[in-house]
Amino acid sequence: MIPEPVQDHGVRGWGPARQTLRALLARQADLGLSTAAVEAMVCRMSFLCCQAGQEVVPEGGPAGVVGVVVGGVVKIVCDSPSSKPVTVEMVGAGGILQLDADACPSGNGVTAVAHTSALIAYLPSTAWREVACHLRVEECLRLAARTWKTLSRRLYERSALLAMPVPGRVLHQLNVLARDFGRPHPSGVCIDLPLSHADLAALVGAARANVTRAVVALRASGHLLRVPGRFVLAARAC
Repeated sequence: MIPEPVQDHGVRGWGPARQTLRALLARQADLGLSTAAVEAMVCRMSFLCCQAGQEVVPEGGPAGVVGVVVGGVVKIVCDSPSSKPVTVEMVGAGGILQLDADACPSGNGVTAVAHTSALIAYLPSTAWREVACHLRVEECLRLAARTWKTLSRRLYERSALLAMPVPGRVLHQLNVLARDFGRPHPSGVCIDLPLSHADLAALVGAARANVTRAVVALRASGHLLRVPGRFVLAARAC
């Protein structure tokens, strides 16, 4: 659920959203942020509401901005000169976004787009100096390590797809989504995320028609179950 803003237009507004953001940051044990550090970030964050399909562009532009998804789902999209845009990752509540137009040295545009209605908290680069005063050295190192870990995971998952046939790519990507958005289902894991065949095609770098055939084959082999509106991975496929 996306928190509603309070009637306060200053930086200290958005009370319910700040409470949700505070809880999301506090529960990320790998960040190991102190209460003071979390509070320093939360009280300086601004908020942006986006409708599905809308590009995430904070006030003042995205350069150097770090964002956190508070509600909804955001996808990271990379332009491709030879084909349709590729979806790099789906980011749910608590996920960190690096909204930087210069983050991709290849020259291809990398953007964040709301996959569902979403609420994003963002910290402009100008506010980082104030936040840094509240961070211990080990906290700064953990934040940097988290960034590199995320990048390494994305690189591994993208590279793993290259040597796979399309059905293997689809199954691999569905397992990734089940890890991030899965909830228990009597027969396996339900991916609690609106996902079309076109979305899957963008995630695995294949034509939509080939992805549709792969989904049909995976259902026939018992790896996927037929559930209206959602993909459900059978226990044997997880």
